[in-house]
Amino acid sequence: MNMALDFEQIENAFPEGMTMNNATGALEVSAQWLHDFARAIEAAAVAPPKAVPLTDEQIDKAAKVLSHCMDYPWEHMPEAGRLNMRKNAKTVIEAAHGITPATVEKG
Repeated sequence: MNMALDFEQIENAFPEGMTMNNATGALEVSAQWLHDFARAIEAAAVAPPKAVPLTDEQIDKAAKVLSHCMDYPWEHMPEAGRLNMRKNAKTVIEAAHGITPATVEKG
């Protein structure tokens, strides 16, 4: 469960019906409001992370690391192989972050 919510996510979870007591400055809410707010926070906490697009530089760095792990030097790899390595690196990173579903091709 992702419990690290930013202020905007918490603020967006506020249901309607919160009032301010002008005499005391206190917020006044009903038990139903508290219940709805708790459910909204829970939903926000388990929501998948926002997808942040990878930069070309990040993909290149990951592809170079992947090629090193596969003992195939980036410097000796033809451009078609580099494109494929970038694609594979991007797929692995996105799958690790739950950004896109990972698919495994049978073959």
